[in-house]
Amino acid sequence: MIKLSCDVCRASLVMDAASASNDQSYHLLFLKNNGGLVILSEGTVRVIRAAEWAIRQASAGRRSQPIKPLEVV
Repeated sequence: MIKLSCDVCRASLVMDAASASNDQSYHLLFLKNNGGLVILSEGTVRVIRAAEWAIRQASAGRRSQPIKPLEVV
């Protein structure tokens, strides 16, 4: 099995500020970035949104009980 180096992994998870400046989806991050913010790649944002959707679906109708991490998996 081939393992990716850290640089390859990082490059797939984030994007550079120059690329984000041209995308309206990142407009607020671009305005607030003083050089210290990490800008997530489009693929990373899609994964996070899918995870959020799954967690919201799992929690529907369970307002009184917290979700256990193992239930999400």
